[in-house]
Amino acid sequence: MKYLIERYISSITKKDIISFAGSNNIYLDDYEVTILYECMHKHYNDFLNGDESFLEDIKKKFDKEKFNKIYNLYLLYKEKYKGYL
Repeated sequence: MKYLIERYISSITKKDIISFAGSNNIYLDDYEVTILYECMHKHYNDFLNGDESFLEDIKKKFDKEKFNKIYNLYLLYKEKYKGYL
């Protein structure tokens, strides 16, 4: 299953991030999109192995309200798909 997730993450584009965030009422500027894009592509293995330390780096680069929205969405999908991780 991890292989499928890795392949999916490697295919995600910045446009995908903008679209997904917008559909969840999270509006990102170009800098924020780049941060999330790079983090996803660089740290997906950490996430799949249960290491969430990458979230601290994101937290430092976003305002509190926006980070909380992103984090809550992260928790929602983590819970939803935990059986696959």
